Amino acid sequence: ELKKLAQAIEQSINIVFLTDIKGNIEYVNPMFEQITGWSKQEAVGQNPRILASGETTKAEYEELWNTILAGKTYRYTFKNKKKNGQYYWATAQIVPIKDERGEIIQFLAMQEDITEKKKAEDRAEYLAAYDELTGMYNRVRFMELMDKWIQGAQGGSKKSALLLIDIDEFKSINEIYGHNIGDEFLRHAAGLLKNSMEDVHRESVLTHLGGDEFAVFITDINGNDATNIAEVMRRQIEGLYFTPLTTRFTASIGIALYPEHGAAVRELLSRADVAMYRAKASGRNRCHLYQPKDHDLEKIHSRLKQKELIQDALNQDRFEPWFQPILDLKDNKIRHYEALARMRGKDGTILVPGAFIDTAEVFGLIGAID
Repeated sequence: ELKKLAQAIEQSINIVFLTDIKGNIEYVNPMFEQITGWSKQEAVGQNPRILASGETTKAEYEELWNTILAGKTYRYTFKNKKKNGQYYWATAQIVPIKDERGEIIQFLAMQEDITEKKKAEDRAEYLAAYDELTGMYNRVRFMELMDKWIQGAQGGSKKSALLLIDIDEFKSINEIYGHNIGDEFLRHAAGLLKNSMEDVHRESVLTHLGGDEFAVFITDINGNDATNIAEVMRRQIEGLYFTPLTTRFTASIGIALYPEHGAAVRELLSRADVAMYRAKASGRNRCHLYQPKDHDLEKIHSRLKQKELIQDALNQDRFEPWFQPILDLKDNKIRHYEALARMRGKDGTILVPGAFIDTAEVFGLIGAID
């Protein structure tokens, strides 16, 4: 029976070690040696403090000892340290061992290495709030933080600004240099935006919304200061030199103010989006503060619907060429044709280019139509 028990402990996939009543190690199993890096000869006689990471509080240790000295099992999850200085996470329990008189003579500690599980949990928690590419807040967390600030500011006199930053012609980077270079460019742009906000010493929240779009929410700021900060960012992006790109890229920035242009997160994002499109329509590489006369809001939503219609037509092969003959008036003969794109709707109607070309150009779909 003893031999079977010993073999079970020796072959256990968990760390097992025994200590005396004072906490000095008397036995460790092979898994203890494998995971911690301490050999049996090195560990026996030592205190389990050799595994301490330094992050466990005094109160936690006091609770541990109070529990096991009272004859109860103590369960915990600790961050421990290996002999080489690396860390590992373990869920464990310490069981008091009693003699026939009921007195505690030893403690049995069993630990399960959950380092990989902990890493996966930490990564999932990180990705729930941060953008993996840039390290900035992701869209969901950014909107949560904006909403929290707005809720706290309602009814007061606090002001803020939302800057929506779009890299002009970013698609060409991916097309010419590949997505790896495109991602690296976005990381550089993200670092530049972070540094910009640190330089102006303003409380702010930054996010990578996805693709070539970034956003900055700046608190306690007026329209003039927000526009000045946007201009600084625009110039810095314009001056960003990044190998192996041989051309410089620019940014169009839309600005919306709280509460002047919107008292809710989505409203501000929508108005900043309108302002950004106005900056692009005005020639790109510029900043635009939202104006009530910017009646592009409905147009933007209309464009998004048009984009979906165009994408559906591409997927279902509903674009077709029409050929218009070109007549040579000298001999009244036709030798050439102009090829024209037409989009057939789901109901069979024909849509001429004026109904879709502008939207296709804005969303980068013109190449697919060609």
